[in-house]
Amino acid sequence: MKLKEMALTLKWTKKLSIWTPILLFIAVLMMGGGHGMFEPAIILFPFGLIGILCSRGIELPFVILAIFQYPVYGLLIDIIGNKKSLNWTIISIATFHIVLSLVILTLRGEKWI
Repeated sequence: MKLKEMALTLKWTKKLSIWTPILLFIAVLMMGGGHGMFEPAIILFPFGLIGILCSRGIELPFVILAIFQYPVYGLLIDIIGNKKSLNWTIISIATFHIVLSLVILTLRGEKWI
């Protein structure tokens, strides 16, 4: 597939890129300036909040990971061609996302409860 054709067929990348700022807004709103709930942010953006396991705060590199997390999910889904591989890709992404969220929820420090 040529690059131009691929750019026209990136429907999941486009959809998830549109949803990313909406989900980020919800997550930040739920965090309440550091005095709210962090669980929704951890569940929605585990790659962005993996840094809380090894640092004192949410740092810029992890914020960048959060911003690109869903578009990368969409890109992985879009570049898979056949149905069998597509199903396994979606299951793999969802499983990894859920497991990473659970690991962060389990291992986070007292500051993030």
